[in-house]
Amino acid sequence: MQRNNGYLEKAVIITFCILSVSGCTTAPVTVVQPPVQEAVSVEDTASKNIEESKTLIESGMPGSLVQAKKLLAEADLNNTEQGGELDYIASALLSLVYPYYNNPYGTGVSLKSSIYPEIVETVRDGSVPVINEENTSYFTLMLSSAVVFYSSKSDVHERAAEIADQLLRFSPGSLYPLLIKAKISEGAGNFDESLKDYHAVLEGAEDCYPASFGEAAIYLKRGEYGRAVGILEGLYSSYPAGKEIRDLLIDSYIGTGETGKANTLLEKALSAEPENVELALKKARLSLDSGQIERAEKLTDIFEASRGVSAESLAIRVKILSSKGRYREAEVLFEDHKDLLEGSPRLSVLYAQILIYTGKYDDGLVFLEKELARNPGNRILSEMLLEIYIKKGRWQDALSVVSKLLDDHPSLKIQREGVVVYYTMKLFSKAMVLNEKIINSGDPNLEDYIYRTKLLLNKGLRDTALKELSVWIGKSDLPLERSTLYYYKSLCTDDLEAKKGFLQQALFENLQNLDAITALADLYTQQGEYRKAYRYLKQAVIIDPGNSSIRKKLKNVEKKIE
Repeated sequence: MQRNNGYLEKAVIITFCILSVSGCTTAPVTVVQPPVQEAVSVEDTASKNIEESKTLIESGMPGSLVQAKKLLAEADLNNTEQGGELDYIASALLSLVYPYYNNPYGTGVSLKSSIYPEIVETVRDGSVPVINEENTSYFTLMLSSAVVFYSSKSDVHERAAEIADQLLRFSPGSLYPLLIKAKISEGAGNFDESLKDYHAVLEGAEDCYPASFGEAAIYLKRGEYGRAVGILEGLYSSYPAGKEIRDLLIDSYIGTGETGKANTLLEKALSAEPENVELALKKARLSLDSGQIERAEKLTDIFEASRGVSAESLAIRVKILSSKGRYREAEVLFEDHKDLLEGSPRLSVLYAQILIYTGKYDDGLVFLEKELARNPGNRILSEMLLEIYIKKGRWQDALSVVSKLLDDHPSLKIQREGVVVYYTMKLFSKAMVLNEKIINSGDPNLEDYIYRTKLLLNKGLRDTALKELSVWIGKSDLPLERSTLYYYKSLCTDDLEAKKGFLQQALFENLQNLDAITALADLYTQQGEYRKAYRYLKQAVIIDPGNSSIRKKLKNVEKKIE
């Protein structure tokens, strides 16, 4: 401002002289000086930049940390004692929490006689730093809580949770403590709570990729592979150096059945890291899914020789045994490694499946209800619980579970189970609506046609049922399927001759159709043709010798013949 005033004064003097020489000046010229602005001191500017940098760092989000470093660098404050310390804190947080985020402003200067480097080193070792009251500040707490990204120990997470609560008391609106709490909830298997906090963080800072990664990890654990892939593909595109992102994306591709994509990504990773036994284990899983059981076993052996039994290797072992029908051995394997079940939704699913395969439905119920109490959002476990409720005939419980599953993007399998539950509970209108959706989906099966026929008969629409059955029979090229449909045609008429014709056609397609055989025996019994009924009932006993109902009918017919 002083420099501009000097130029102005010179200009006024020169103009005055020119006017004097030419004789045009008749009165003295009054020079009006512009108001003098109050100068801002260098110290005030530096102080303002320091405070702004502190605020940016306190937010704890990656973009804010880089912005703080930029502000300190451009103001040449990163070489001062206070600015250098802030620059180091921002660098340390970026390194600890956001290692893949683009940071063009360096790693900060090495601080002598400072507590911060010691905190960073302790955190990287997976331990919570011990900080005395004198050194407790928002920044020491921030750095200390980052330990959740370096340790999964419950005691470490408990201490980190306390630190996160302290941070929230310091700064209630900060997103960073929510990120820490979300990570802790995820580790404890409290996925609903974790997702809520991750979502809150991402609403305020889309660039907080650990929150997006955490979301994807939870969806993967819940078996929502498509949702996980959608997030991870974007993350991997933005952060190709992120090995954990890559590894989770491989798992998600395997989950969605995109084995080609999984294999391409895995082979690329293995070429760069041929000694990585974790990748070898993923290759084992892919090999198993493609039916290469021996190769899967060898790769799993390699992993376990180096790392011991892990949740993933146990899952592969169990799946190998299950593929061979050796369910009891799989159950014993689980019993030997029960500690790995804790906190592993994938193993929980496999364990529940083994209990179902071995017929231990009561044990399966206890286990599933306990797991779902911890993680009510796990869709796969809910589907398995529904399966057991149906098998045990606990229809009211099945109704409660299936209603929730149908509200949340139901699969064709769940829709079919919904029809079974609604029909059994005599909720015929609901069953009909659901069954029509399945029929119109373009991928109906025999069971869907059967329930369609039952529902039409329940409404008294016999002619409609007959017409539809004729259409389905015409489309089917499977004799067993046609046989079943002919049997159901017999249920759509009271005309005894027509009924006999449909049943005989059913046996022409499949001589072992027990329903058609016993139905014909009943018809001949009603008409007093006991010898014909006897022949059919003898055939039925050969097919199902343990059926007491058929044996009873046979004895009654024998008495009539005598």
